Amino acid sequence: MHKAIDPAEHLRERTLNHPISLMFDLLLGKMREHVKLSDEDFARCEPHFHPLEIAKGGYLLQAGEVAVHAAFVQQGLFRTFVLDGDGQ
Repeated sequence: MHKAIDPAEHLRERTLNHPISLMFDLLLGKMREHVKLSDEDFARCEPHFHPLEIAKGGYLLQAGEVAVHAAFVQQGLFRTFVLDGDGQ
């Protein structure tokens, strides 16, 4: 007889031992809500996603930089600031 798998425990184990895989799984879940692609298509996408750790107080982009990548937060939070031409 097999022991029942606790989904929360499985997620904790996967997070601790495979954080990049978990990040991609979360991203795939969101993508699948909007895009219909095969598992093979998603597998081709995985090498193009890379984790980036930003320290507390760090910046994803600085003033004047142009965003050339998409990003999502796996853990923690970001604060967004938008300035107009007058710096307001």
